[in-house]
Amino acid sequence: SKKGKRSDSKRSRSSGGRSGHLSGAAAESMARAQNLQRQNSGATELDEEAGEEDDVGDRQDAHPLALSAYLKVEWTDGSHRYCTIIERAQLPPEATEEGAAPWQYYVHYLDFNRRMDDWVEASKIIELPSVATPAAERLLAERSHHGHG
Repeated sequence: SKKGKRSDSKRSRSSGGRSGHLSGAAAESMARAQNLQRQNSGATELDEEAGEEDDVGDRQDAHPLALSAYLKVEWTDGSHRYCTIIERAQLPPEATEEGAAPWQYYVHYLDFNRRMDDWVEASKIIELPSVATPAAERLLAERSHHGHG
């Protein structure tokens, strides 16, 4: 499901919160980054033999990750926490560690209050959506059964 008028742009950081769509240059830049990410992901022979099910996971795990996707990330104290993506922003090349995806994600931690929501760089992701989603959904289902019974 789409999230209203949310945009994947860096609007909140770089344009002072103005609304609007990506400019032509920003859209081209994002498209180039996505193409570069696809080229750099370099499928191996094993990946190609893995079958259709893995293709879905690969698309699900390709940066930029989808809004509302679940992740497991390294939190500030070093623990691993499940979260969901609220927003995403592309990092400039000079701000990205070599080999890392040029994206950061604004996430809501499932076990914390919304005031703990925070930006997380791709290098802090422990589990991508293909692995984190089933586990996070089980965790949420267990909590709803235990909390209301």
